[in-house]
Amino acid sequence: MLLTSSLLTRAAMGMGEPPSGLPAWRDGMAVGEWKAISGTALSSVAPSPTPPGSTGPSSKVDAWTSFVADPRTSEVYSACNGGHGDYAGNEVDRIQLAQDAPAWSQIRAPSATGDVVANVAYYSDGRPSARHTYYGVVLCTQLEEIQIFGGNLYGATGILSDDVAAFDLTTNDYKADGTRPDMPAGTTTLEAHPTVQDPSTGDVYILSNEMVNKWTRSANTWSTVIAQYGGPYGFKSMSAFDTTRNRIFLLGGDANQARLFTLSGNAMSTPTLSGSNASIDSQDGAGMVYVPDMDKYLVRLAGSGGTVYQVDAETFSVSEFTTTDGGSIPAASSGPYNKFLYLPLLSGCVYVPSYSGNVWFVRTH
Repeated sequence: MLLTSSLLTRAAMGMGEPPSGLPAWRDGMAVGEWKAISGTALSSVAPSPTPPGSTGPSSKVDAWTSFVADPRTSEVYSACNGGHGDYAGNEVDRIQLAQDAPAWSQIRAPSATGDVVANVAYYSDGRPSARHTYYGVVLCTQLEEIQIFGGNLYGATGILSDDVAAFDLTTNDYKADGTRPDMPAGTTTLEAHPTVQDPSTGDVYILSNEMVNKWTRSANTWSTVIAQYGGPYGFKSMSAFDTTRNRIFLLGGDANQARLFTLSGNAMSTPTLSGSNASIDSQDGAGMVYVPDMDKYLVRLAGSGGTVYQVDAETFSVSEFTTTDGGSIPAASSGPYNKFLYLPLLSGCVYVPSYSGNVWFVRTH
């Protein structure tokens, strides 16, 4: 059943079956093995001149940011990361992990310093402000664009945006302000809101502030599907889309909660975690993915080392996923958020814990 589900998921994403060949760095890895991919530090493509900000381009990783992956190509992107007082650069960087010797490249340079404007959603050149992206980044294969939902804009005052920015993967440039409608009122009351895409439709759900709001791709409109007290709090909660059961799992955050949102009927429920690591619901700012071939959610916390947790998607039993060779993985200074990403064609997860160190990868099945 799980193999069938995995193939259906790949079909929904416009993907074929996994390739028979693997890139040189990935070949021969055992299940559970971590590997640092040589020559893959994001610092290798630091922009020059350096855009404004108190901590510079390291903020693309070290601030409260997320990356995003294309499941069809195993490409990973950093888009518009930075924000608040840390960094004004809105460049887009990409690494192609299907290559034998992957390396970062800058596919869109940052806005010129003269175009940077503090505390606004878009700079004077029409490109979006850098921001703490938190969990708010997805890649829409149906539209060939990266979408950035809200975030904490560049500038000293720390403005939370309701803007939705879009980066066109066919032109390697940002689309105009207003291409995607702003998020509904109340969505941005809390930053770090779970932002989850249904890969089969491209629709996006934001679970925050006791509401569930939905952006429908086909209509390019927002709707509120749950607006009631007792819904998901969502602040700093990790989340993932279960493509086997067509539902969203939300875990942890400041409210120490576990929630299930089932798309059929827009139903919210509360699963009970069990097992030796059930206290994982007390974590915030962590990264979580759903792996169809395992039928498990995998969770990466902020600390150093190779520990990964697994949550059974049917029973919600939580245990440690056995790994090796991850002892030298550094801690993520502001939390992993979505810098821990599943790459189905490589049967594993990529992790970017630091700006100056290599990208890491763990084989999952």
